[in-house]
Amino acid sequence: MSSSHESLHDGFARFVHAAEELEASYASLRQRAASVDDELQATNAKLEQALAERDGMFAALPIGLVALRGDSGEAGASNVEADRLVAAAAAVGEDLLARPDGTVVFDRYVVRLRRVSLPSGQLLMLEDRSHVESLEREVRRLDRLAGLSELALGVAHEIKNPLNGVMGFAGLLERSDDGATMRRYASKIVEGVRAVDEIVKGLLGFARPDGQTARSRSRPSSSASLRPPRCRGPAGCCAAKWTRGSTPTRSAACSRT
Repeated sequence: MSSSHESLHDGFARFVHAAEELEASYASLRQRAASVDDELQATNAKLEQALAERDGMFAALPIGLVALRGDSGEAGASNVEADRLVAAAAAVGEDLLARPDGTVVFDRYVVRLRRVSLPSGQLLMLEDRSHVESLEREVRRLDRLAGLSELALGVAHEIKNPLNGVMGFAGLLERSDDGATMRRYASKIVEGVRAVDEIVKGLLGFARPDGQTARSRSRPSSSASLRPPRCRGPAGCCAAKWTRGSTPTRSAACSRT
């Protein structure tokens, strides 16, 4: 009986020892599991933060991004700009995701498409160039206006010279009683009008070229010959005085011939 009792007591002691070791191992495992859980939570938090930062950067990009999956081209993740452009195109019946690389014009949009290969598909980049195109059109319009301004200044200068001569001779013609002198003044006026007519014809030819450039057309004659001459009278020669915008006058000493 005593040996059986000792054997039972020894077995029970070994069982208690094993149970204590198992309990200690379980406690250590729980501690390790808690540590791994804390590390996993910290890693998940960092991953969520990184994803949020990535999404924020993608959303702030001025270029639309769409992930196209596999060979099917099914749309995956996309940013705000891509959603805006795709929705605007869909509103007018245009599918940007199915269009090849290049420039697509629809409604009031000008969108440039470009694809980049990814390990599991493609990345479609959508660049809205509507504002850039608008600015380029405005620059071209301003360039044309600047050219027209220079042309208008040149034409006004060329027309003003013969017109001044016409005005001067018209004033002298009004005050002359001599037929020969009047005919001479009239011929000068006609010459000035023809000079203006040649300038206008050259301008029309520049606007509507008919195979001959504006530069090849003959330039109007100089307006120097259209200056009013000196008048003669008993007191000798006296100059016909006139200024721009006023009627030419003669000195009282000049007699009418």
